[in-house]
Amino acid sequence: MGIRTTLFGPVWQSRDATTRADAVAHLHDQELIAELTNIARQDINANVRRAALQRITDIQTLNQCRLLDDDSSNKQLATERLIQMLCHIKTDKSMQQVSPIAVELLHDGTLSATKIESIAQHAGHRDLRLQAIKQVKRAGFLGDWLLQQSEPELQSQALDQIQKISTLERIAKTLRKTDKKLYRLVQQKLESLQPAKPGHSFGDEQALQLCQQLETLLKGHNQNQPGENNLNEQLLEVQQLWNTLSGINEQLQQRYSNTYAILKRTASGVYASEQPKQPEHETDRQQIQVEAEADHSLQHLATALGEMLLSNPKPATVENWRQSWRTSWSRLNAASAADQRLQENLRNRLIKYEQQQADTEQQRTARRAAIEQRIDNVNTAAEDGQLEAATNKLKALREDLPDRPHRKVVERLHAIDQQLGELRRWQRWSDNEQRIRLIKTLEKAIEDELNPDALLTLVRDARNTWQHLEQQEVKHGMRPLAKDHSLARQFKGVCGRAMGQARPFMDNRRKVQQERYAVIETLLDNTNQMLSQASPGAQELIKHKRILGKLFRELSGLPHKQRKQTADVIRKLMDSISVRLTESFSEAEAGKRKLIRQAEQLQHLADRQEAIQMAKQLQQQWQRVGPTSRKIDQALWEAFRAPMDPLFENQQQQRVEQQAERNEQHAYQTGLCEELENLAAAEDQQLQANAGKVDGVRERWPEQEVFDKRLKQRFQSAIERFNKRLKEWHAKQHSLQQQSIAEQANKLQQNLTIMLKSGKTAIDTDAEQQLSALIDLSNDELASRLEKHDTEARTMCITAEFLSGLPSPAEDRDARMQYQVARLADRMSQREEQQELSVELAGLERRWYANFPLSPNNHQQLNSRFHKALTAAQKLSGA
Repeated sequence: MGIRTTLFGPVWQSRDATTRADAVAHLHDQELIAELTNIARQDINANVRRAALQRITDIQTLNQCRLLDDDSSNKQLATERLIQMLCHIKTDKSMQQVSPIAVELLHDGTLSATKIESIAQHAGHRDLRLQAIKQVKRAGFLGDWLLQQSEPELQSQALDQIQKISTLERIAKTLRKTDKKLYRLVQQKLESLQPAKPGHSFGDEQALQLCQQLETLLKGHNQNQPGENNLNEQLLEVQQLWNTLSGINEQLQQRYSNTYAILKRTASGVYASEQPKQPEHETDRQQIQVEAEADHSLQHLATALGEMLLSNPKPATVENWRQSWRTSWSRLNAASAADQRLQENLRNRLIKYEQQQADTEQQRTARRAAIEQRIDNVNTAAEDGQLEAATNKLKALREDLPDRPHRKVVERLHAIDQQLGELRRWQRWSDNEQRIRLIKTLEKAIEDELNPDALLTLVRDARNTWQHLEQQEVKHGMRPLAKDHSLARQFKGVCGRAMGQARPFMDNRRKVQQERYAVIETLLDNTNQMLSQASPGAQELIKHKRILGKLFRELSGLPHKQRKQTADVIRKLMDSISVRLTESFSEAEAGKRKLIRQAEQLQHLADRQEAIQMAKQLQQQWQRVGPTSRKIDQALWEAFRAPMDPLFENQQQQRVEQQAERNEQHAYQTGLCEELENLAAAEDQQLQANAGKVDGVRERWPEQEVFDKRLKQRFQSAIERFNKRLKEWHAKQHSLQQQSIAEQANKLQQNLTIMLKSGKTAIDTDAEQQLSALIDLSNDELASRLEKHDTEARTMCITAEFLSGLPSPAEDRDARMQYQVARLADRMSQREEQQELSVELAGLERRWYANFPLSPNNHQQLNSRFHKALTAAQKLSGA
């Protein structure tokens, strides 16, 4: 064990699920192998449990995971692994241990029909196959499975479950030559399932087949094909099958008896003359009588002719018989009357035979011509590339051909088969090219991350196209593409990847559909509650009907199973609303007609003002009545308005005059707005002069109600724009003035510094006027003056720092405290009005520059301190 394992534990116990899953899937640690069962049951991550399931072979664990795992993929994997393990069991002891699990698996309804059929087909133990076949419903699979089994119990179980006649007929055709006993069981079940026909039974069909089999044997014997021993064995087998039949009609019984007797005599070397058959008609009795009176050799030939004619002999065989007859006739010393009658009778029989042969040959020629024509049609369709038509025609032709067609027909059919085979190869190549294009199209869509909805549609269309190709190939006589074919595997894989890429969208769409369905259910519940009210308003009914109509048009957004159910509920609700609307419309119509009658009485009132007031009241009542049907609502409104329109004609004239007055006032106010906007747009130098004009325009604005609020807003905006520009101009002028004062003060300070450094005689001429008051002072007086200025400047610094909230230096803290106390006392005594901060700062700045010059030693410190506090205070004031 490494140090990493010692410190952090095995890698398959990592906290990271991906690392843990990879370790469980690939490591061969014995401790891990021992813990696979617990991991598959208890790990919190589905991928880790899935990796463990891939390696588990314990059937009990697989069954528990199949039942208890909450991940659908893991359930499916556990089921597949469980089926795989069960199918590998071959011993009785192992099967006995897991039998309850197998029974539960097959009966709990979780397996699809395909998986159950797979178990029945591939399970190693017979008991598991037997349990599985009991759950199979598909008749075709049951028939194929029955043919593959050798145990009678399994065969009987499958046969009991088959109820489809076509399947029973198919397996009976196969069992007829391989398992006679099972064949008879299948025939008995067929007889029990098929409905009885008038004059016909299922036994008749089997009897007819046996008769035809005997006649085929008779024909083969006349052609010297089978030997006597072989014939005896076949007769014994047919006799055994005949004895199992019942309910056979007399005609078939007689046909069987006659043919069987002839073959039996042929097999034993005894001719029919030794056991004459029972006459059926008067002509047969006469024939027997003639033969009895005729010569023995002639009788022998007559019997041989009768047997020969039964087998439809060839002309050469008949000619050989004639030669024998002539020889025997020539040996007679004298032909008796019986011999003459026998010869005449046989001659008539030969004439009838020849006529039948001629008719048969004519029919054969016509049939052969028809077959040749049909072969030509198939050949033409094949040459034109009509593979499906040629295949169908060839299939129909083969069904109509005799058992042994002519050699030329066989050769032509073989040539057509080769031609169709070539066409099928080309068709398969073309279809595979189309399949390849389908696969590439899906791969390109996955690579391009196509819209999931479009991707699902593309997959569905591709599957339909693939299925259509397979159906067409079956129609063309080709086998469908094998499931293990490379193209089939590629197509299945790319479809799976596409569906996996679109699955999150499908899940999200399903979630959206469910949310949409919940919203629709809420709306439907609201509609039901509205209908449960005693008398809902017409507007409410119309509103809900419109909502239901909109929901009906949007049902495509619901899951398919809920779509029809919701549509039925919506239809019923809309029908109920329509009934209630009809009732509401009827009541509203009655109410409106009553108001129309009241409106018609207004013209008889002498007081017009009273009539107008009543008309207005009637209009209000009209609105409260509610809507009526669209067909009559407009007509009712016109009938209601007709008697009231004359009453409102004078009011209409007043409205016209009022409108004209409003238009005139609107034009006047518009002019004032334009004049004010022009004054506000003047040059900066004219703003101060325009201030009086603006006041004059403001005085001319009408005091009465303004009808157009937008004009009033426009007027106010123009005034505000002018005031803003004027304020900005004043601020600019103030800034220029302050800048000039600051420059003069700084220049004064610079001149003072020069004077103190170089003496009074070195003062600049430009500064003489400014420093004249200081030049005449003595040094002590000048020092006293500068000290006074410094003290005042320090006081103004304290004031600025107080206003800005900045701290004062330690040496000025006492002075600042005294300033704050004095300021508070002044405020409390109300000896001075409180000024705005911006105004106070402007005055303080003017006082600062008026206090210049300062002593050179303190100027830089005090000036920097003052302007720092002043700038901070101005930011607080918004200046």
